[in-house]
Amino acid sequence: MAASSIIIGAGPVGLALAVALAKQGQAVTVVDRAPACPPHDGRTIALAQGSCKILAQLDVWQTLQKSAHPIQEILVSQEKRQGNVHYRSQDVSTDPMGYLIPMELLHSALMARANDEARITLVRPFVPTSLSMDQDHVRLHGEDGKTLEADWCFGVDGRASWVREHLGFQTRSWDYDQVGIVATLTHTRPHNGVAYEHFLASGPVAFLPLTPFSSALVWSQPPGHADYLMGLDEGGFCELLAHVFPFLGELTLSAPRRSYPLAGHFVTTPAKGRTFLVGDAAHGIHPVAGQGFNLGLRDVAWFLDQEPHLFEGSHSAALTSAYTQRRMSDIVSMTAMTHGLVKLFSNESRTLRHLRGVGLGIVNRIPPLKKVLTRHAMGLSLKG
Repeated sequence: MAASSIIIGAGPVGLALAVALAKQGQAVTVVDRAPACPPHDGRTIALAQGSCKILAQLDVWQTLQKSAHPIQEILVSQEKRQGNVHYRSQDVSTDPMGYLIPMELLHSALMARANDEARITLVRPFVPTSLSMDQDHVRLHGEDGKTLEADWCFGVDGRASWVREHLGFQTRSWDYDQVGIVATLTHTRPHNGVAYEHFLASGPVAFLPLTPFSSALVWSQPPGHADYLMGLDEGGFCELLAHVFPFLGELTLSAPRRSYPLAGHFVTTPAKGRTFLVGDAAHGIHPVAGQGFNLGLRDVAWFLDQEPHLFEGSHSAALTSAYTQRRMSDIVSMTAMTHGLVKLFSNESRTLRHLRGVGLGIVNRIPPLKKVLTRHAMGLSLKG
């Protein structure tokens, strides 16, 4: 008899996981406490090339590709023009390094794919009150008195995961003392398919390519400075931004600014009994490299790669152990990389600025090393 699963969380990663398990023959129930999809806030998602391949396996990328904006190159630099490294997809592949896709389109495509799958049932609103497990089953109890039962449970309910807290998963967390400001901008100079990651002493600013003369902005700043920036009128904000990043000409806001505090976390053992944590429920990283969704999608890919019979019968100990062992190296390395970038570049030290410039220049002049890092950025060498 085919296995069955409950997925808590109907965001993009939760829906991708539902499709992956359904493709293996499982009956999947997806629950979410919200009565409907929340309104989209104009955010965009950076998809590494490896993530596009995973979405293709889920029969979703074919729909998304025509609306995605390719990233051909990534230019990493720091203020005062002290060193840079230029990654080009053509050095390792005929494909782009990745794509930018509006969150709304990504979520809608995954929802449509889930709705087309007869094995997937979406239940909302469903507010969980308790989750219990025995040797063979999990039972999820809801606020309305309804109880759902399945062979497996997956907590894909975001950074403030109810599943993680309810089951007491051991979690390491930290605050970056930064606020992320996101917006969409038009500019008078074309980006030519280049994603820019520019490091200031106060925090990184990223421009991610959309249409030829527009980009998505992610600007990380200390809370006090972020409050000041959010308080500026649109003209003052764009003028200041163009001053610190003058490479795209005059800037104009084409979508409202939004801000959110930046913090990180990861769960040391993201599986317990018959329950797994996936995506942001298991790990949250700094947006400096735009890799958060890609990391969650690689969690999904791990389950997609498992033999369906492993989910049948009493294989819980083997599966949870394998998931932890195989995914943790990717999670820890990506967490360490993003954390290290922020700590290394977000400071005022003139000595460190000089050493960073030297380091960036060395990477830029060693083609084999740059190819390895380019494949890393494309998500082509990160299968957990």
